[in-house]
Amino acid sequence: MLKTITLIFGVFLALFFIACDGNKIENPQDKGYDYFPLEIGRSMVYQVDSVIFDPEIGGINRKEISLQVKETVVDTFRDETNILLYKTERYERPDENHEWQIKSVFAKGTDEDQAVYISDNLRFIKFIFPPREYKHWDGNVHFDEFLTVEVAGEPVQIFKSWAYEMTEVAKPLVQDPFQFDEVTTVVNADNENIIEYRYVVEKYARGIGLVYREMKILDTQCEACCNNDINYCESIPWEEKAEAGFILTQRLIEYR
Repeated sequence: MLKTITLIFGVFLALFFIACDGNKIENPQDKGYDYFPLEIGRSMVYQVDSVIFDPEIGGINRKEISLQVKETVVDTFRDETNILLYKTERYERPDENHEWQIKSVFAKGTDEDQAVYISDNLRFIKFIFPPREYKHWDGNVHFDEFLTVEVAGEPVQIFKSWAYEMTEVAKPLVQDPFQFDEVTTVVNADNENIIEYRYVVEKYARGIGLVYREMKILDTQCEACCNNDINYCESIPWEEKAEAGFILTQRLIEYR
C-alpha cells in the first residue's frame, strides 16, 4: 500500500512540475522592464534589408536596399506626461567600410505599465509590462491609423488595422551571431485582404531590447501582375503582386 501511495504521489509531483513548467509560474515582482533597457551610452547596431515596390511605366520596380543602422542613447528629458524619455540618435551607413552619418533623432521611454517610442511626432506603445502571452493592446492609439505616408511616391496607409499582441514570452532564440535565452515576441499587425497586407513583428530580448523586426506593408490593385484578374491575384504571393509598399527586416548584429 505504501509503495502504491508513494508511486501515485510521485506521478502527481511529476505532473505538477510539468504543468508548472508549461504555464511558466512567474515572479509577481518581475515586471519585465529589462526587455526595454534604457541608459545613456547604450548603443545598438542593426543590419537592415528592404525591398521597396515602386510603380513605373511597364511594371513594378523592386528596389533592394541594404544598410547598417546604429541607435545610440545620448540624453534624457521629460515629456508633458512626466515620462522620462531617452533621446536617441539614429545613424546609417552602407556597410562597415563607411563612416556613420546621423539621419534622425527619436525618443523612447518607459513608465510602470508600458514602453513608448516617439518618432516623427508619432507615439507608439511598443511593449506592455509585465509581459504575458496573448496580451492585446492598441499600440497606435495616439494617432490616426489611416495616416498616409509616401513610399516611393505612392500613398500608403502603413498603420491601417494594426493590433498588438504578445504571442510568445521568454522563449529562447538563436539569431546569428547571438543566442538569446529569453525573447518576447510582439506582433504589431497581421491583417490581410485582397488589396492590402500588413504584417509587423518585433522580438525583444531580456537585458538587451529589440533584436529583430520584420515589416511587410504591401498594397496592390491587381493590375501590373494580373490584368485585374482578382481570382488569379488572390492565388499568388504578395511579393509577386505588390504594387506599392515595402518589405523590411532588421536584425541586431552588435550592442553595448
